[in-house]
Formats: sequence, structure tokens, C-alpha cells
Amino acid sequence: MAKILKEQGGRPDLVVSSPAVRAKTTAQYFCHEFGIKDSDIDFQKDIYEALESDILKIVKDLPKNAKTVLLFGHNPTLTYFTNRFNEDPIDNLPTCGIVRLDASIDDWSAFSVKTAKVTGLWYPKMYK
Repeated sequence: MAKILKEQGGRPDLVVSSPAVRAKTTAQYFCHEFGIKDSDIDFQKDIYEALESDILKIVKDLPKNAKTVLLFGHNPTLTYFTNRFNEDPIDNLPTCGIVRLDASIDDWSAFSVKTAKVTGLWYPKMYK
């Protein structure tokens, strides 16, 4: 899935992940694909067992200079979070599923359902 994301173009300015083993390991795979050092991953314990509102706060607090961010977390929270911004709700964001959210903002503090929307969704079974 990391190769699929890389093929979409762009490179993350920041990688944020839960410190839980599966999220951390997945973040490391993606970092290796993009040539980012593991030590550059921003591990945030608040992602583990987070609510949608917690994820939104994490996003709103991202540094202004980070234009493209990869965030690795857990279900069901990421499914619920995705559906806030998706015109066609999904039942479940599969393991290693990728959601692209685009926002017309200059600062992450302005990130909201009014400024952002899902513009891409990829998951492993699409490529089998």
C-alpha cells in the first residue's frame, strides 16, 4: 500500500503515528518507501484509543509548515473520522486502508468538515 500511495505523487512532510506496535510498524513501512527515517516519525500516544474528536484535535494542532501528513491510527475511530468528511460513508476502513483528505486551508487549525473532504480511498483488496 505504501507503493500505491507513493504512485499517487507527493511526499509527506510529516508522519504521525500511534505508538502501538501495528500502527508503528505500518508507519515504518511507509517511511521506508518514501525514504523517511524512522526517527522522524512523530509518535503520539493520544492516537491510541482516541475518539474522533481526539483525532480532529491532533490534526488541528499539526504544524503549519506540514502541508502533507500521513497519520497512522486505529479502528473504529479512523472509519468514523473518515465518514465525517466522506459523501459516501464506508462501513469499515480496512487494515492498511488509505484515506486522502484534502482541505482548502492555510493553517491546520482551520481543518473541519466545512474545509476538508475525502478525495481518495485505497485498500489492499483493491489490488488483489
